[in-house]
Amino acid sequence: MGQVGRFFGKSEDLARGLLMDEFPDFDVSTLPPIPESWIPTHWHNDCCPSWLAAGNINQPLGYYMRVFVDYPDLNDREIPSASRYTYAVGGQHKSCDSWEQVIVAAVRFASFFGPPSLDEIKLSPVWILMDDSITNRE
Repeated sequence: MGQVGRFFGKSEDLARGLLMDEFPDFDVSTLPPIPESWIPTHWHNDCCPSWLAAGNINQPLGYYMRVFVDYPDLNDREIPSASRYTYAVGGQHKSCDSWEQVIVAAVRFASFFGPPSLDEIKLSPVWILMDDSITNRE
């Protein structure tokens, strides 16, 4: 969540606030260590918070990787039997309960497609979330 502050002059607290706006029942203290380069892509229509871990979200499906972090308590999850972590690339999803596995996959993917850049962030849906002039989201 640190990249939001660097790129937009916003505080880390605002980045956490975005997560809390979309998922008010999510205990942010239970999050694994999110790399600073990851961009929050939380949206209330998803089942849990997510981040853009690598690639360009404005390219066709398959050129970026999103990571979803589900609730730690199985009873709070949309699907209680689901794994805590899911990473998605090109319409394919891999779920696991190992944060280390997610980080390894993200590093491998980023080695091919790179981390998000400032231009990509401005064009992505997260720009809408960071724009203070937009107050009505559906």
